[in-house]
Amino acid sequence: MKKPKILVLSPWYPTLKNPVHGIFVQEQSALMAEDFDVRVLVGKPVHISRFDFLLQKIKTKLLKKNLSSQISLYPIAPPQAYETTYLYCPSLEAHHNLYLMEECFKTALAYFIEKENWKPDLIHAHVTNTAGIIGSFLSKNFNIPFIITEHTSTFLLHEYSFYLANRIIATLLNANAVLVVSNHQKHLLFMHKIFRTIEVVGNLVDESQFFIKKQTSKNSKFVILNTARPSFEKDLKTFLYAVSKLVQKGYKDIEAKIILSKSREDTVQFEDYEQICQDLGIAQFCKFHYIVPRQDIVSFYQNCDVFVSSSIVESFGVAICEALMCGKPVVSTANGGVEDMVNQENGIIVPLQDYQAMAEAILKIKNNEIVFDPEKVRNSVVNKYGKEAFKNRLRKIYLDLIHQQ
Repeated sequence: MKKPKILVLSPWYPTLKNPVHGIFVQEQSALMAEDFDVRVLVGKPVHISRFDFLLQKIKTKLLKKNLSSQISLYPIAPPQAYETTYLYCPSLEAHHNLYLMEECFKTALAYFIEKENWKPDLIHAHVTNTAGIIGSFLSKNFNIPFIITEHTSTFLLHEYSFYLANRIIATLLNANAVLVVSNHQKHLLFMHKIFRTIEVVGNLVDESQFFIKKQTSKNSKFVILNTARPSFEKDLKTFLYAVSKLVQKGYKDIEAKIILSKSREDTVQFEDYEQICQDLGIAQFCKFHYIVPRQDIVSFYQNCDVFVSSSIVESFGVAICEALMCGKPVVSTANGGVEDMVNQENGIIVPLQDYQAMAEAILKIKNNEIVFDPEKVRNSVVNKYGKEAFKNRLRKIYLDLIHQQ
């Protein structure tokens, strides 16, 4: 029996330079490839002038010809992935560039169908802007059902042009199914009047990669771990202020490890966190790690005593879930997505930007005022977001939609 064919679209996907960018899309797609014939289509922009844009518009509108697109195997697998070029003019407004993108993706899908006899039974777009919009366009042109998983933590339509905001709304309303990664994100969509059935599916976290490690020796220091990208919504300053509060209270046996998703050079363009540590007098208690390879992150979780998230907003909180699977308790701000996974069995939730409450919560764990069972911590999320649980949820959605056609 042939496996149903799934085409995955996403604006976020790992690259050779940044192998963790959109890693969750790759991992989900690779998991679903066990039961389905999955192809991922990744776009690569080719810059053109305004004059070239006019020529391409004439070509497609008047001459009814397809835009050209170079299709090649993508360098990162599994699953099987392809890169397709699309035309992009930086000086043009969003609706013009969306037109070019849609036409180039149409060329790519037509190639799969006509040259390789591979027509998807379902299109799965991750993130409405722009993959969902493209998925909707392809769905109409090739009569294929499409679904969207929305991951954007700051889903705020006022950030977009009037045209683009309305395209996003229309796309979400017209999709065959809309999936989100947390109840918080479902709430966000409802607040934008996306009044339709929305299913919370969570995210995949591979329990075979993130697991409890038997401690051979006790750390001489109490290790506090935070992972973040340099951005306002990750609010790393609050975390550093909490560390400073602990030091002020006389706790000198702590070590804060901070993993940042960008290089030091790129990070300081947003904020110089190492300088902030110097100013707070806590530099000796903080160690920064930049762009840690995916396979090395698990050891950071396993060798910490507590994982801390200081985010203002999270759509899900993959890092929090990974730490929990390693049996580590979590102290997190009430950032939205975390509320689906952190409870009395596995951690403590504190108010946003409250570094004093964060420091107090860390101390409760350090001083054994609250003791967490590592196995219970792990099991609290494995059954919700582990491989089998996640695959079963998504498989049912896929098959239900395919069989409806």
